[in-house]
Amino acid sequence: MIIDIIKFILSDLGKRKFSSFLTLFAISLGIFSVFVIVLLGEGFENSIEEQFASLGTNRLFISSAGGGFGSSSEAISDNEVRVLESQPYISKVYKNYLRSTQVEFSNQFVQKQLFGFEFDRDAFEDLAVEIEFGRYPRNNEEGVVVIGPIAAEELFDKEISIGSNLYVQDQKLKVIGITKELGNPEDDSTIYVNINELQEIFDAKETISFLYVLVDEGEDINLAKENVERLLENRLGEDSIEITTAEQFIEQFTTILSIVKLTLGGIAFVAIIVGALGIINTMYVIVTEKTKDIGIMKSIGATNETILMIYMIQAGTFGFLGAILGVILGSITVTLFESFAQGAGFSFLKVTITSSAVFGLLAFGFIIGILAGFLPSWKASKLTIVDTLRK
Repeated sequence: MIIDIIKFILSDLGKRKFSSFLTLFAISLGIFSVFVIVLLGEGFENSIEEQFASLGTNRLFISSAGGGFGSSSEAISDNEVRVLESQPYISKVYKNYLRSTQVEFSNQFVQKQLFGFEFDRDAFEDLAVEIEFGRYPRNNEEGVVVIGPIAAEELFDKEISIGSNLYVQDQKLKVIGITKELGNPEDDSTIYVNINELQEIFDAKETISFLYVLVDEGEDINLAKENVERLLENRLGEDSIEITTAEQFIEQFTTILSIVKLTLGGIAFVAIIVGALGIINTMYVIVTEKTKDIGIMKSIGATNETILMIYMIQAGTFGFLGAILGVILGSITVTLFESFAQGAGFSFLKVTITSSAVFGLLAFGFIIGILAGFLPSWKASKLTIVDTLRK
């Protein structure tokens, strides 16, 4: 009997190819939207968490309140650095100075933010930055820079290589290292300069943009944050600094992503409603056209439950086939998006198409179809033989 029902449904779909396709396409748009939102959302979340996991969660980022990492401040000084280094739960404190300036290479000038950092191998490794070409700077080495792969290839018209000379405020800086790709354009276009040298070039010896603090493994990072905040505010004043943990960065990103997902989810919900209305409309048309066929089926013994089941399965088939189309379109879209993102420098983004997401949406499409087709199917099941003969 089930096989006969399936044949009946497929035969009916074949007779009304254009209207059936429009119905399938309408529901597929909703499934497509949900599929893309779920996969890209999970891809972004997992990729960001992997990035921070590779960096480590035992880190604190300290800046002046309201300033942010891109600003300069004299509130935090070497005195605060020494105080922090003396704490038993802190293993290392790195000063950072960011400065936007013109960089010259091969007679071309480019406005670029330089990253002033303590120059030694341990500092780079603690920042999870590895050298792919060239070498790490020696301890506190001056007159040299390390650059990211995007900066080497794209910052200037001519590609920068090991041994090239960059000029900052007429100060010659030799490129000794090119870092491995980190996976995002901002990090991969960074130019690292010895912080002491960069401060001296711009006469900013007491200026620190932010501190990068490593907390000992096994210590409670939130407790360490509270202790550091209390310690620095006692020295600099209440609400004078901002301290952020890696977990807070992840939470901030997740919050923004959730807002985007909710917005897109609303669009997907509307698309699903439109698709469901399309199924309802199509099923009412089918029931109207099949009135005599329903009468014939009832005359040879078909029960109301059988008629209800036939047309609900047919409605569910619309939803299922629409879901297949939506999943196919969604898979193509996220694959192209991943390729485009990686080509644009966001190589950290990886989207995985899981079987649970595929089968879950196929089942969801089938259920949406059944629910949308209930009223037309119920109407068909309640038709009497006399009603069908009047048509």
